Amino acid sequence: MKITIRRFLALMMLGPGILWTRFLSIFIGKERAIKLCGPFFTKATMPFSRNWVPKIQCASDFDSFSSNMQKKFWLWKPFFDFSIAQNDSDIFKLEITYCPICDIMQMLGLPDLASYVCEADWQVAKENEEKWIFQRKYQLSTRDSHCDHTYLRKTA
Repeated sequence: MKITIRRFLALMMLGPGILWTRFLSIFIGKERAIKLCGPFFTKATMPFSRNWVPKIQCASDFDSFSSNMQKKFWLWKPFFDFSIAQNDSDIFKLEITYCPICDIMQMLGLPDLASYVCEADWQVAKENEEKWIFQRKYQLSTRDSHCDHTYLRKTA
């Protein structure tokens, strides 16, 4: 039941964009439609990515990064399955094993579109590059078993 609700919410959030992508694919092909619509998915998910990551003022505030992110877990736990893989003074790493967005995109035959949603994480990282470093080797949208969101202390 939990998965069904998660999928429904993801579909409600992404539905118009998915329908538009499907519609365009009739005329210009699936690959071109994804490339054309994908950037809009990145822009649409930027607010969610910004909310996921705690705001710190400067690199020296990284000490509060972990605790501030954990305060938001109550908001994200109903939708995503994740755990803390590492949490020390220099690294905060989350392992995400279920994402309803990637799940619904794969179910609808648009897994390449999910990568554009995940691109929002990199955009947020770029906005904060003077405060912390973001790394991700694995990504559910590329059919890996998990995402590894890794936030590193920025040193001089």
